[in-house]
Amino acid sequence: MSEQLFVHSARPQWGRAIVASQGAGRRVYQFEDGKTRVIARDYWDLMVPVAGTEEDVSRSLRRLRLLVKGADSSLRSSPPSTAKSDVDEQIQLIATKLGTFENDAYQARFRQDANRKLKANIDPSIALAKEKLVEGEYDFADSDDRKDAKAWFDAVLEVLSTTDLMTASERKELAAVKGKAVDSLAQASWTMIRGEVTFAEAFELWLEALAEAKVRATWGTATALPALVWPKKHVCIRATVFKSQASGLMPGLVMDSEAELAVYESLQRMATDLYRKLEESKLKPQDLFDVRNFIWLTLRKDAETRIEKL
Repeated sequence: MSEQLFVHSARPQWGRAIVASQGAGRRVYQFEDGKTRVIARDYWDLMVPVAGTEEDVSRSLRRLRLLVKGADSSLRSSPPSTAKSDVDEQIQLIATKLGTFENDAYQARFRQDANRKLKANIDPSIALAKEKLVEGEYDFADSDDRKDAKAWFDAVLEVLSTTDLMTASERKELAAVKGKAVDSLAQASWTMIRGEVTFAEAFELWLEALAEAKVRATWGTATALPALVWPKKHVCIRATVFKSQASGLMPGLVMDSEAELAVYESLQRMATDLYRKLEESKLKPQDLFDVRNFIWLTLRKDAETRIEKL
């Protein structure tokens, strides 16, 4: 399969494309609108090579590869009608039972309770991530001292320990890392938050460091950190419910138990699209944590009862 991106010069609205397969006198192109199209040899010159930034090209290639595998329909211009009605029903449920995400019971349960700190109260953890990881002063960047790396990684663990974004076993596994693996995880997490690289590069580095440390790259472990640091842009994946949500909006999505970049980018796009729908519906979401909670609350079998008991 060619790794060159193309666009049809007469049909740019189809989006970018890659060659999915090729036979005698014909090529099958996978386009970003989710459709494959057969182009005969006489018309290959209509497929014009596309240039772009390395990050932009890499992101398009990852999405198109998923489409070729039949694993992602998130880029289709017309999602299945059942998916639309399901999301509308979810939105209606929240609107009826809560009104908006500014509802006092919801805020106390998921954002910040003035009287007690639950691990589900995410606002204090977001604030701590900003204080410790974004604004905190560390010598790690300019030092080879392993104590500096450990101090930084201890701060990462401290922030993660205040949330329920990871299970107890996931937190324990990450906290148990010793020796040089700590250095690798410290470097990878530093690069993700403060490094001058693309998010895709940083995410891959984080997954590689987890593998080196023999820590399972579960969805919680892989995505909790960027979600806490950039809650309006990145989302912490709750695997089972995100998979359920994606089954309607991206029915071909193959989501394994361990995180991978291309699938995360599709899920992050899904969460961002849902955020816009919630805004348009006047539900007043604050960030993608509200989207995460929206998915979890509304897809439960006992959703109405659970929401009423907040």
